[in-house]
Amino acid sequence: MFRLEHNCSHLISIHRLGLSIFLLVINLLLLLPILSWESLLPLMSKASQKILPSRVVNPCSPSPITGPTGRINRAVWGSLNKTIISAVVRIWDSETGKLLKESDPEVGHKKPITSLTKSADGSHFLTGSLDKSAKLWDTRTLTLIKTYATERPVNAVTMSPLLDHVVLGGGQDASSVTTTDHRAGKFEAKFYDKVLQEEIGGVKGHFGPINALAFNPDGKSFSSGGEDGYVRLHHFDPDYFNIKI
Repeated sequence: MFRLEHNCSHLISIHRLGLSIFLLVINLLLLLPILSWESLLPLMSKASQKILPSRVVNPCSPSPITGPTGRINRAVWGSLNKTIISAVVRIWDSETGKLLKESDPEVGHKKPITSLTKSADGSHFLTGSLDKSAKLWDTRTLTLIKTYATERPVNAVTMSPLLDHVVLGGGQDASSVTTTDHRAGKFEAKFYDKVLQEEIGGVKGHFGPINALAFNPDGKSFSSGGEDGYVRLHHFDPDYFNIKI
């Protein structure tokens, strides 16, 4: 068990920028005996023009995608990054913003979608909802493939890159967590067979609703983040890879 610490990688870029400016000043000082201040001004102007663009995060104007209104909690890139899949469930053209396809509301979630994740090959994706279910969709057609029913609101979903396993996480509403212990709150990460839709196991540990799940790309471990303020890293035993149903 460990707490997630702040990522300070952004300090590296600031350090490198400061070092670049320092070296530029040193080079200019070495030229002082040769050049007058008047001749240095054009050089300083050009140097500033080279430094400033590196601070621009996104020089392009944002291109909002417009269409049917409604809250969107998650979105992922679609096939070849030409589309965007939003958790409503809809597919959009990433260039024009045009709505290309929308899921059938009759088979879709009945409450807000909280999570969305793609399979490793991008052929299908999984959504989780407060309606206590997760649904597997075909990426190209938005056809509903499978539904995984559970007894608690689903806040997070993920899929194994190695096995046909789906993992759901959630729990009761955070406002009532303090009146319930971790067993009654149902804070386990639940594993389901992707094809048969049957629950095959669970992993406990959190003392609050699970809000985030992610598999290691090698499929041998997964992490979970909870309302209790902890991120837990779970390594699978060898027996896990031999589960039979």
